[in-house]
Amino acid sequence: MFDSISNLPYFDVIINGIESGNPEVKKCLGQHVHWGYWDDPTCADGTIDDFVSAADRMCEVLFDAGEIKDDLRVIDVGCGFGGTIDSLNKKYSNLRITGINIDERQLAIAQENVEPCNGNNISFVQGDACRLPLEDNSVDVLLAVECIFHFSDKIAFFKEVSRVLKKGGKFAMSDFVPDREKLYFIDGRRKIVKKMIKLFFGRAGIEFTVGEYKKIAESAGFKSSMERDITENTLPTYYVLKKLFSSLKRFSIIPNLTMSMIEWGQRSGHSRYAVLGFEKQ
Repeated sequence: MFDSISNLPYFDVIINGIESGNPEVKKCLGQHVHWGYWDDPTCADGTIDDFVSAADRMCEVLFDAGEIKDDLRVIDVGCGFGGTIDSLNKKYSNLRITGINIDERQLAIAQENVEPCNGNNISFVQGDACRLPLEDNSVDVLLAVECIFHFSDKIAFFKEVSRVLKKGGKFAMSDFVPDREKLYFIDGRRKIVKKMIKLFFGRAGIEFTVGEYKKIAESAGFKSSMERDITENTLPTYYVLKKLFSSLKRFSIIPNLTMSMIEWGQRSGHSRYAVLGFEKQ
């Protein structure tokens, strides 16, 4: 999921649930390990089935941002358990898809989850997001679905994306981004929030605003092609995940406290959930 070997407490919890045969964990997070997207969040019914459908729709939001179509080479960085790749596989034809992840456990599950169809070629590679194991100018579209907040050197990552994309290639990402002005007013609480997030998510940081991401992208040779704040469309995620983690009993306290803190930040506007699209110049 990120660019150096590190502690992965939330994946430890999820993988433990999958391996212990917990049907709800496997159904909810056994493929997609990202937030859901609801066109109308007031219609969310709080069920795992509804969440899984919303997680699939989140993939489609990223596919639109990356302008994906048949016959392209597509890279999914931080591919998790292969959910995004499975969605690509079922929606498009004749793609050459590579999933890249630093965590071998996630890659092993992804390989079990995805069976190529529609003439697609799929491979999974262990690799570092800041040192992508890809040739220069070899990729049409690169996706980074809700994983960049883990990367220690986001500027290096953007430069790597620019290196591997062809001219005119597309880069689509989703990430949690701060409102710098609002964060200033809760500076005293930030240390507590960061400690709680680290306990569950490991190394994670949401230090760059949308504007700062766009400046980093521009310096790496990109122009912005789309920008969407989809915070409101993702909020039903929290109810489902907190309910799921509560069912795990001894694993529930830290996950639910962390989820509650992130949810508060999103609902209060201190952070947002953004989808950004870029094109290599």
